[in-house]
Amino acid sequence: MRISYEFLLNKGVKLHIGSFFESSLYQNGKYINKSFGSDNFHVETFLEKSNRISAVGRNCTIQIPIEELPTKVQVPKPSQLTLSSLDNLEILCRTNIFLTKDCLCKHINLSVNLDENKLLIPLIKHNNEITFIEKGRYIINLSNILITIVNKVIF
Repeated sequence: MRISYEFLLNKGVKLHIGSFFESSLYQNGKYINKSFGSDNFHVETFLEKSNRISAVGRNCTIQIPIEELPTKVQVPKPSQLTLSSLDNLEILCRTNIFLTKDCLCKHINLSVNLDENKLLIPLIKHNNEITFIEKGRYIINLSNILITIVNKVIF
């Protein structure tokens, strides 16, 4: 099966020089090759609600305020990864934008493309599946979130 994901803002956020958001996908505790993604902001800017702040396998350095980018500029889309199963999937996030779990959950929706299905997952509804490691570091139990959503659709 093919999977990709991106982090979308549920609320607008002001970003400062040096702001970053990184993530990697792990299965059974092992890093999944080519899943590392990072967005680094070398400029002050404001990202509106629904804008992508980071994605799997996508590395961006933003050096021009978003509002000044020409409309024809294409920001790289997330990579698609091929997995044999969805068992024991976790996303490790590291950021200096959202330092608390509550702040991360209030601001972020996870958009997951699973084969041909697109799921929009508000993290605020899956707070129990996010582990706070330390300021700005989190583990998102993606397998449990996806199982919860699938069970709601089936039953």
